[in-house]
Amino acid sequence: MKHFFLFFQLLLATGLSAQHANPDLLYGGQLRVILPGISPYLELPIAGDLVLHTELSANFGYAMTTFGGRNEGIGVPLSGTVAPRWYYNYGRRLAREKPVYRNSANFLSLRATYLPGILVVKSTSALYARSGFTIIPTYGLRRPVGKLVFEASAGVGFRRTGPENGAKSSGGALDLALGIGF
Repeated sequence: MKHFFLFFQLLLATGLSAQHANPDLLYGGQLRVILPGISPYLELPIAGDLVLHTELSANFGYAMTTFGGRNEGIGVPLSGTVAPRWYYNYGRRLAREKPVYRNSANFLSLRATYLPGILVVKSTSALYARSGFTIIPTYGLRRPVGKLVFEASAGVGFRRTGPENGAKSSGGALDLALGIGF
């Protein structure tokens, strides 16, 4: 009887501890609002509260130019992002028994985004994608909303973009993101 009781306690304890001390391996998708787009993502735990966040994005955009005639259209360029994320309050949220569903915590990140210059969809042949990269330190938070996850982040950094064989332009980059994911 004593062994049965110990087994039952062990089974109960492992079943109730669904929240882990460190962020989990995570994959899913996200719909963004500010720069509309769709992003499948993967988060790989590296050490402690540090994860490697990777995503492939397809953003919806509208472009218009009046140089040499009026051209306008809709395009969907691709981009790839790699960002180490530090969920700095993950342990504190767990200790206060707040939800950490799908790594719901505040984070600091260094986003490195590569723009290969590929347009998946374009409404006119006058549109072309610019290749380049951005490096942006960001602050963000992720919170559960039912079975979905709300994510917001903001940051200011560096960008370098331009046509494939043309002159490149460099400067500041602003990153504002609002999204809902699963």
